Amino acid sequence: MAEVSNTASWISRNKILVIVLSTIVVAAGVGVPLYFVFANKGTYTDVTVQEATDMINDDETYPDLVIIDVRSAFEFAGGHIPDAINVPWVSSDFNGGEYVIESYKDTEILVYCQSGYRSKKASQYLANHGFTKIYNMIEGYPEWLAIQPIPPEVINIDVHIAKSMIDDNVTYPDLIVVDIRLDFEYISRHLIDSIWLAWNSTEGNYNGNETQLAGYEDTEIIVYCNSGNRSIPGSQFFIDIGFTKIYNMGGGIVAWEGAGYNTTTT
Repeated sequence: MAEVSNTASWISRNKILVIVLSTIVVAAGVGVPLYFVFANKGTYTDVTVQEATDMINDDETYPDLVIIDVRSAFEFAGGHIPDAINVPWVSSDFNGGEYVIESYKDTEILVYCQSGYRSKKASQYLANHGFTKIYNMIEGYPEWLAIQPIPPEVINIDVHIAKSMIDDNVTYPDLIVVDIRLDFEYISRHLIDSIWLAWNSTEGNYNGNETQLAGYEDTEIIVYCNSGNRSIPGSQFFIDIGFTKIYNMGGGIVAWEGAGYNTTTT
């Protein structure tokens, strides 16, 4: 009985506070727990892919910018913003993975995912946990990639041009087609007669396996991946080490199959 009396006494002394809190709960929705109303106590800033790109390129204003990719490790391996750190968002939190960015609580952090859905949740989570300069890229990685310029040295072709080159043994008798996806992707299906040379997106190289193409520096080489994300830097890599006839197949194997062209598993 003493506890009830003490509670009643507290309410009596704090009538105004109780009324205000009750009003907020009703406004938020009947049956909503009071703690939920105050759950999102931190704030973050939404930015477009163009604004995110400007931030990444502005070393003077954002010299210590940290880029966080909250997609799965598999998605990250398929291509990501340069220098991004992979901290996967798992349902409702980072599953403890946020420890890798704990020291950046007062540093500008750009958060992105595939579509903007996970990055929004992740940004709010970080803001709630003491991170003070969070920027959420609202449109996702594919949209960011779409506005990035293709290196001028790389010849970008679509799947129809690639198909015509492959079929033209007279003009391109020594043409090489290189699949730079992961091993299980290549095994699942690939272009007929293509060779496998996996691109390491994290390191930005072929782990030294590009030596398999030594002697073909002046031969036409078509480079492709799943959707065209990895093949752009993968093509540029060959240009940088002296290859002269590199063709990037835009759209990747997805566009190739979409056009009705055949693939194989052998």
